[in-house]
Amino acid sequence: MSSDPSKMPTPGSKKSPDWKGKVEELLEFFEDFEELAKVASLKDEEKMKWVLKYVAEKSTRKFWKSLDAYSATPKDWAAFKKEKLTKATAEKRINTEERFMKYYSHFKPMAKFLVAKNKISTLDSNRYFWNGLPKEVD
Repeated sequence: MSSDPSKMPTPGSKKSPDWKGKVEELLEFFEDFEELAKVASLKDEEKMKWVLKYVAEKSTRKFWKSLDAYSATPKDWAAFKKEKLTKATAEKRINTEERFMKYYSHFKPMAKFLVAKNKISTLDSNRYFWNGLPKEVD
């Protein structure tokens, strides 16, 4: 099946997903994007180019391009998404039980989704959970 990028909505249109940088909205953004990418039959390399079109901040797009999985050959969408989800959660400082619970409540649905789709194993999920915590905890 060949891809048809013309089926992807124009960035900024009502039908297009957009991500404005809120970590708690990242999983939903990826789910919305993947539904559209499936309709357009995008390959992994195309997904990685197209997803950036729906990210609002230029600095965020630049950061996503700097991820190891983005520059890997061959392109692997699942690896890119895993790396982004892990980095997004690690960027937040956790210094209270409330913040830890917030981290957990955001991480758990993402990890459960990826395990259910056989994108990661339960062991990987556990590893990503711990890697997503900041190196230093106040």
